Amino acid sequence: MDDLERTVDPPRNARRALVIALLLVLLGLFLRFRDLDLYRMNVDVGSYLVSAKVRELPRGGTPVDWIRDDVSWLLGEKSWPHCFLHQVTQRHLHRLGASAPVTARGSIALLGGLAAAAAFLFLSVAAPRRRATAIIATGLVAFSPLTVFYSRVVWGEMAATTFWLLYLAVLWLVFERTRPEDSGRMLRLGLAAAGLLLVGFGYQEFLVVYAFAAGAYAFVRPHRERPLRQGSTWTWAISAAPLVILAGAAVLYSNELVREQFSVTDDAGFWTYRQRLLHALFAIHQMHVQIGLLPFLLAPIGAVALFRSDRRLAVFLLVNLVVGPAILVLGFKDAHLVRLYLPSAVMLMFLAAEGLVSLMGLVAGPGTPRRPVAWLLPTAVLGFLFLQTWQTMFGEPDDRFFQHRIHAAANPGVKQGLWAGLVANTLLRLPGLAGPEEPPRGDLRDQATRDRELRLAREVERPIIEWLRRHREGEVVGVLGDMTPLFYLRDAGIPAAPRPLTQPKSAWPTYLICVKRLVPGTGRLEEEDGPYREIVADTLDRLALYGRADR
Repeated sequence: MDDLERTVDPPRNARRALVIALLLVLLGLFLRFRDLDLYRMNVDVGSYLVSAKVRELPRGGTPVDWIRDDVSWLLGEKSWPHCFLHQVTQRHLHRLGASAPVTARGSIALLGGLAAAAAFLFLSVAAPRRRATAIIATGLVAFSPLTVFYSRVVWGEMAATTFWLLYLAVLWLVFERTRPEDSGRMLRLGLAAAGLLLVGFGYQEFLVVYAFAAGAYAFVRPHRERPLRQGSTWTWAISAAPLVILAGAAVLYSNELVREQFSVTDDAGFWTYRQRLLHALFAIHQMHVQIGLLPFLLAPIGAVALFRSDRRLAVFLLVNLVVGPAILVLGFKDAHLVRLYLPSAVMLMFLAAEGLVSLMGLVAGPGTPRRPVAWLLPTAVLGFLFLQTWQTMFGEPDDRFFQHRIHAAANPGVKQGLWAGLVANTLLRLPGLAGPEEPPRGDLRDQATRDRELRLAREVERPIIEWLRRHREGEVVGVLGDMTPLFYLRDAGIPAAPRPLTQPKSAWPTYLICVKRLVPGTGRLEEEDGPYREIVADTLDRLALYGRADR
């Protein structure tokens, strides 16, 4: 055991460390699943569920029927031609009787919560004597507002991050725990790595970037021989090959994927567009605020301490922290989304955990009761994170530790605070980062509007459902544009169907739900002599129920 671990006196018993980690994981899962079915569903939820053809699926059935139906679905045409495994799990959750919000987000909540367990497993494999670091890192991943929030949405990046962490554990065994002459073990590990990558790819395609980033370690390993002559390098390359082939097939299959994710730039030029990406990430979305102040303060301390005591692990973490974001920013057009950087955020939390262990040694000091005193510090840190996440997910916008930036990813200059202002203003003084010539993508609504929406985010659709239950007389409700109402109406026992309004006006439905801000663009529902009038809107005043004025 190294001097650092001996100083802070972490739990020596592996079973005790495992019990503590399990408790942290369970608390993290509680944060992810609490009230998961009460919160609003955005437009992407409807897109996913329509593509998964959940409306056509019956509840229940036998596993044989499920397999037959899923194979038929996979071979058929889909409106959302990627994240296939995510859609398959949505189909299964629906069959098992889950509500629409849980059907859309349940597997992400589960796998996002298990990211904390994957973090503990990786550090237990890579540094089995650093139990304190593993426990603290588990808590950081379990309680961080960033990881909890992105485990409660429909997007699959957090689930993919869980499989990526497991992949890193296998890759560490390939690079650092397997003799070059042990070809059988190399083969088994390579197959396991390939399988983990493919499963993670089924939740989000960006995993191909981080697979390449992890392999960069082969070329910067301390005391390495020529990397291309090492069996570990070729094991990594072969394990990533199926993922590359699958990603290539996805690019060829989906024009949308090519345009939005695999394009390098637009008409602005390569470097101008890179400047806009950095401006969007740090000045608008304020990624540093979403990740949090503590990881950024503690990670440099942890990096220095780890580099002194375990250089190989330090280099491995730093490579996976830096290379993935560099590839995204330099090589992809759609790299302004903060959730694409979740794997690197987790690496930052690992280094922060090591930094906290270093501070524990300073707090304990010689000649003091080391364990109780030392563990007060990480307990306070994790307790604060739990409180901040609780207020951010379930509290009010006026709560002291409510993290506005998590919910309003683009709201420049509003309630950014000292930490946000310091980093953003420093970045904006750098050459080329003064701001894009055209407005960046994002939600620029004022904070008062955002706070109102957050207060009303629970049971958003309730006014529409209650009105239809009282007044509808058996008609099928039409849905235009955002398809999310199809699913919450189905949960409420109200039949609904897409109605694109391409038929003659006489065939338009009696009731229609659509996005209010899209109505003026149609030129149909707002006309004084038009057939529809607004009846009631949801709590956010975004979707509205319209009724035929002539019936």
